[in-house]
Amino acid sequence: MINDALMAFLTAMFVLLGRVPLILNSMWFPKTHRRHLDEDLSLLQLAEAFAMKIGRERALIAEKINDPEMIHDLLAIEGVLSPALHTFLEMLNPIRPAHRLPREVLIQIFGLVGSGKKILPVSHVCRRWRDIALKTPELWSSLQPDDFTPMMSVALRRSGDLSLDVSLHTNCDEIQRLERLLELPFPRLRSLDVTVTGPFTDEVKGIFSRCRSHASVLSEFSLRFDFDASIPQPVPFDESNCFAMLFDREAPAVSTLFLRNLHPWPPLLSERLKSLTLTSIFISADELYPALRSVPNLETLALLNTISTLSENFSGSDAPIALDRLRALYIHQPRGALKHSNHLFSHLTIPRLDLACVFMSDSAVVEDDIPESPEHSYRMFKTVTELVMHLDSLPESQFYLYGVHEDSLAFSFCLPTSTMPRIFNATCLSLGSISANISQVTRFILRGDDANSSVSVDNLFHVFRCLPELDTLVVTGMPLDNVVAAMNRLRDDSGRPVLRRLRNLYVRGIGESSLGLIRFLGQRLEPELPVPQVVCPTSLRSSVGTRYGDIRAVEDLKPGEFPKPFAVPEPMQKFLKMNLETSQMDWILKRRNWT
Repeated sequence: MINDALMAFLTAMFVLLGRVPLILNSMWFPKTHRRHLDEDLSLLQLAEAFAMKIGRERALIAEKINDPEMIHDLLAIEGVLSPALHTFLEMLNPIRPAHRLPREVLIQIFGLVGSGKKILPVSHVCRRWRDIALKTPELWSSLQPDDFTPMMSVALRRSGDLSLDVSLHTNCDEIQRLERLLELPFPRLRSLDVTVTGPFTDEVKGIFSRCRSHASVLSEFSLRFDFDASIPQPVPFDESNCFAMLFDREAPAVSTLFLRNLHPWPPLLSERLKSLTLTSIFISADELYPALRSVPNLETLALLNTISTLSENFSGSDAPIALDRLRALYIHQPRGALKHSNHLFSHLTIPRLDLACVFMSDSAVVEDDIPESPEHSYRMFKTVTELVMHLDSLPESQFYLYGVHEDSLAFSFCLPTSTMPRIFNATCLSLGSISANISQVTRFILRGDDANSSVSVDNLFHVFRCLPELDTLVVTGMPLDNVVAAMNRLRDDSGRPVLRRLRNLYVRGIGESSLGLIRFLGQRLEPELPVPQVVCPTSLRSSVGTRYGDIRAVEDLKPGEFPKPFAVPEPMQKFLKMNLETSQMDWILKRRNWT
């Protein structure tokens, strides 16, 4: 058995060896030698198949042979054939499809694998790949947390003179890993992202105080401390502070700055800064506003869990802060008073925003936070196209208001129910210093709660008065009686039909009586009004009858057909996931994605 296999393998080797020159020549003349190349690939596959067969036969023979001399002879034969096969396969490497790719293309493909330590498996495939992987500086110019090992000096050497992108996420107990920051060539740093989990110990403080090298080309700088305890603040700027010693007291003119549990310190703020993200700090307006004045060219501003005490004891200037180039704004402040966001917007002038994401849910709001006639109402938001009103069961005097416009706008507020007439005024949605155009809203979702399932007729009157373009109305968890009464009042007040563009009505959890639904649909019998497509529970469908067209049952809908109240747009989700703690992001998604 072994003799037959060996003879077959040797025969294939000699056949292939006789064709090596033709194989190599076919690389230079692919069109004229295409037939030979196809034959060569077939022979190559045959040789590899024989090699695998020999391996399987060897394992079977080793199990059956007990004679030491035969085993010795078998190993001797294998010792001769294995190097020969290995050498021969190396000679055939140039005809493999992957080996015919240009070096530049392989570098691009390897770059998708990663850099630094992640590229090492690629270097084990063959000599050509190893040569490319280890001798291409671009594949070693980005260091990730896994690269902070005793071999980091090798990676730095392989990166040549290229600019470096460095990211280190570590624990305060891993001092040796953190100390490797001192090995970095700071003059070559293009971006530096450092995250330290745990208390701000003296050892951690000492390492940062020793990072005194210049970083003249650094453009992106992120420094995060993931813990709740307070840490020494670098503002006001103190020359004895460990952060003041960073970069040998010569702060680079960065274009992107991210700080968590750290206040911004003046040397890092300049006209070159285009993106500023501050997370998990208590910052006052007396500190934040001067910082914003020093960065007039900001394009992205994110204040995440930052403004909960903003307006307290403010003693600074009321002169407006011009952020003429700001295009993206993120504000996330759960359980923060609305007065602080109003204070912020009353001091900013922003000509145009391409993206606005403001989440102030569970905020402590009082009626005085929403004046009846604000002196300055900044229409920050673009036109809102989807609006959600969700009644809060605890306490009953509040409700959640969510608004969306495609991928460019999302906001949420927790507001006093008594202020609905002020919020939904005749011209727009007004929240004190912030306002938005809701006259183009096409979908409105009114959601009740088990313990709070009703909105007064007067409040609903003000709401529907602002929604003339409504196409889809969704009512869940509350009776339709007050909705119908508000519609009648609005019709009597305006002297014309209301919701003239309504095409879809979804109801669920509105009670066992169909009277409210029948009354609502009865209003749609006026000549100018279209009959909407109605979706209701099966228990109400038979009671309504066929007078109002084909009524669908909620139970017959496919998954996802019943409108969901609110979903954070994907671009905003991506940003928030990157910059918020996991527990905070889970809270956002849970609050704003209902089934």
